[in-house]
Amino acid sequence: MEAALRRLEGGAAVALSGGVDSTLLLHLARRHVPGRVAAFHLVTSLQPATERRWAAVVAQRLGAELHFLHLDPLSVADVRANGPRRCYHCKRLLYGAVREQAAAAGLAHVLDGSNADDLDDDRPGLAALAELGVLHPLAEAGMGKGEIRRLAREAGLPGWNRPAQSCLATRIQVGQPLAPERMTLVERGEGVLRRFGVAPVRLRWGPAGFTLQVPPDYHPRLRDPALWGLLRRALEAAGVAPVDLDPRPRPSP
Repeated sequence: MEAALRRLEGGAAVALSGGVDSTLLLHLARRHVPGRVAAFHLVTSLQPATERRWAAVVAQRLGAELHFLHLDPLSVADVRANGPRRCYHCKRLLYGAVREQAAAAGLAHVLDGSNADDLDDDRPGLAALAELGVLHPLAEAGMGKGEIRRLAREAGLPGWNRPAQSCLATRIQVGQPLAPERMTLVERGEGVLRRFGVAPVRLRWGPAGFTLQVPPDYHPRLRDPALWGLLRRALEAAGVAPVDLDPRPRPSP
């Protein structure tokens, strides 16, 4: 992958979410891409607030130039409607803005931290990135999440073992409109669960209420009535109710 990065004449803009994938990509780009490399973090209502703070930590630790782009995906009707191609329309907006800012800064390429595991899923957002000419060096090198975490650990990068985060819109049942208050409750509820040591975790919303998804090893613990009752009361106090445990375990990231 280093050789491919060295061929990217004219500098690069790296979309930095703060996750381990984009952190490793920024680290490698700064070492191997000829010319200037700058990181761009997208600030939206669809991302947990913790991600902006963490992106700043990553950039500071790596000594990287960092720009924040404030955007409103919910201003796009096809994003608000939360249909099957929501991610396509959202990525067109977000990465279109990164490409514009990169061009204004004289940076020839836009790089994204998608990995090889992402290519196994049906992700309309990847089609939008392809249309915009965004490059995925990690995926193109065949690197999956396990290898990325290993390389990040060996390089001493911050957050190499940090649980993966994802867009809050993915927590809302497809076809149900994206309402800021719903995503706020999801973010608040996941924060409550992390304070109890339940992580990684996904709290999903549908018309019937909230569903909690956790890795397989958490299921025996959460079937304990005392612990489950404690968690439900804490979530209810945060306005997150009703909550049920999804019987299908969520794989660890």
